[in-house]
Amino acid sequence: MVSKNSLPPMIERIKKCLFCGNELRVSSLSFQENPFCNGCLAERLAAAAKENRFLSWKVNGDYMKSIDLSQQKPQ
Repeated sequence: MVSKNSLPPMIERIKKCLFCGNELRVSSLSFQENPFCNGCLAERLAAAAKENRFLSWKVNGDYMKSIDLSQQKPQ
């Protein structure tokens, strides 16, 4: 029987993208650094852009970099 607070060791090792739920085949350290897959990167960028108009996102390798637009002068 499995308690509600802990999962069996097999399930704990399966890492899933926190956005779309796809299984990730990466090390635990890589998952801690980036718990998302590249498959949903465009969708995550679009969702992040809708949430905050003063923040822009730029793809940097396997990661997204945020750019603060609130400090920039209007053109």
